[in-house]
Amino acid sequence: MDSYGPEFLFDGMPVGLFKAGAVPVRDGSYAYVPFRGPGDYKMQLRLKESGSALCYYIVEKQRVFFTVCACPKYGVLQLAAFLREQPGAP
Repeated sequence: MDSYGPEFLFDGMPVGLFKAGAVPVRDGSYAYVPFRGPGDYKMQLRLKESGSALCYYIVEKQRVFFTVCACPKYGVLQLAAFLREQPGAP
């Protein structure tokens, strides 16, 4: 049975789940299961149009932002520039 990490979002829309229980915190390539819907579609569109897309996931009631830099193949994202939201931020 596969294990999954947190759901992540683009512009408030769900994009997918990280595979193998991954909770990304540093630059690298990560496998994910994309959701069929506007979140993954719009993230991929932004990635093609501007070369990057800002996404986030929520862990311990805090958002962790990261930049999607590339999608080298289906179900894999290249991530960078992680930033954990400061406690008490709106």
